[in-house]
Amino acid sequence: MLEDFNNSKRLITRDIIISGVNTFSHDVNSLARRDKRSLLGSMADLGRLTKMMRTRKNPRLKRKLIRMHNHSVVPEL
Repeated sequence: MLEDFNNSKRLITRDIIISGVNTFSHDVNSLARRDKRSLLGSMADLGRLTKMMRTRKNPRLKRKLIRMHNHSVVPEL
């Protein structure tokens, strides 16, 4: 009797953990899908700015690039 109770408790706990993980991964995926476009957009802007910065020395553009980099989620330049 007690063993059955412990087994069912363990199964219920496992199901709760699995459903929690599934819910979490679904939330993360939907967030990623929603933000991917904006993140890719900002990365493309950054790429264009770095290219422009390399072709001609523009201090105002350089400051803008640094400011954008400091305030956004982008890989290291």
